[in-house]
This record gives sequence, structure tokens and C-alpha cells, in this order.
Amino acid sequence: MNALDVVPKDPDEIPKDRKGRVAWLKYRLSLNDYTIKKLADENDVTRQAMSAALSKPTMKLRSAIEHAVKMPASKIWPEQVPSFMDTYKPEEGS
Repeated sequence: MNALDVVPKDPDEIPKDRKGRVAWLKYRLSLNDYTIKKLADENDVTRQAMSAALSKPTMKLRSAIEHAVKMPASKIWPEQVPSFMDTYKPEEGS
């Protein structure tokens, strides 16, 4: 099984399991020309910290991930983040 095996056919459909969600986030990052390393470097953290943030994000890294995948955190991690904490708004277009 490779990472693409857990990516849903609909690119906006977010897997509910942790491994699937992490694979989906990596896929979405790649669609926007990001890697874990690039995102980590832009946010002055280690690759390990950024990788860990894909499943358990800190506030700072959650915002970075939101903007990199162009999707609100409440949609990515609905069980962890209420919508009022989103920093990315789809109408921003960035």
C-alpha cells in the first residue's frame, strides 16, 4: 500500500482516520507545491515537528497548514478545531 491508496477519489474528501488524513494532507501540500521540509523551513521548525503537526497541530502550525492546503482547519480537523478558530477563509483566494 502506498500513500495514494488512502487518498480519496474526491480531493476535497478528507479521510477520518489519522493515517489517511496525514497522507491526504501530504497530497494536498504537493498539489500546492509544498513539501514537509519547505513548510517547516518557512515556519522555522523541524521537519519532525511539521510532520507531527499533520495529525496533532499546534496553533502556529495549524495556521501554516491551513494556508498551504487552502482549506480551513475546522474542515481538516473537525474533531479538534471549531470553525471560529479558522485562520484561512476560502474567500481569501490565497
